[in-house]
Amino acid sequence: MLHGTHCEALIAREHTLSLVLSFLPPLPFSPSLTLASLACRGSCSEEIMDKFNLRDGTQEQTYGLGVKEVWEVPEEHHKAGFVQHTLGWPLQNDPLAQTFGGSFLYHMKPNLILIGFVVGLDYENPYINPYREFQRWKHHPDVKKHLEGGTCISYGARVLNEGGFHSIPKLTFPGGALLGCSAGFLNSVKIKGSHTAIKSGMVAAESVYPLLTENDDFIACETGEISEAEGSVEATAYQTGMEESWVWEELREVSAPAANESLKTSCSRGAPVRTKGAGIRLL
Repeated sequence: MLHGTHCEALIAREHTLSLVLSFLPPLPFSPSLTLASLACRGSCSEEIMDKFNLRDGTQEQTYGLGVKEVWEVPEEHHKAGFVQHTLGWPLQNDPLAQTFGGSFLYHMKPNLILIGFVVGLDYENPYINPYREFQRWKHHPDVKKHLEGGTCISYGARVLNEGGFHSIPKLTFPGGALLGCSAGFLNSVKIKGSHTAIKSGMVAAESVYPLLTENDDFIACETGEISEAEGSVEATAYQTGMEESWVWEELREVSAPAANESLKTSCSRGAPVRTKGAGIRLL
């Protein structure tokens, strides 16, 4: 929750329907610094970016919807370590198609196959159904052969940041900082963001701890108590730390035009070359 020029946090007390009489409303408190790691397009992090104009000077963030399933398959159809990424059908029928997306297929021990399909959410065709396109993709001969005789044992979906390096906002603000997918640290070429999110947490901890412990005015680290009198601070060292980390360099290497640009435009800017390089690094 935003209050004035700083970020105020809320802790929701756990309650159940059988204990409604014991329910207490969320408890507000005003820490000196709040680290926001709220996944892709978290409502609080989006409000923070609007409040403090953190997107000024950056490209608009773009998004994709990823649908994923885990299959258990017969051992004869399993090849441990097998990796397959695809572009094109069923979303793109020609190189100039505007709809963006792709898929992944991974074989994991002992006999599991992880499959997923990502559709850019800036598609123009109102009749596109991402889940239905996922089902169509599974019937392609080069995909179907991996799943024959198998059973889907789990499934899920989530939204992905796809704007990349040029859509990363300013990371710090008075009273807090943005971490992980709240800041858009997903490597969309690798479809991987856990490693960058973990690193952002490490850099944040390294930046925040000295800020709070080297100032005698902050007593929270000694007593565990938060005093509103301490006020909010901005961990500017976190921004510098991320820019000097391997996360910045990795995202810069795979930076590409926004998803709503045609494949022709991407080709003219060298995106396939970067994608090929990222694929080689996966091996």
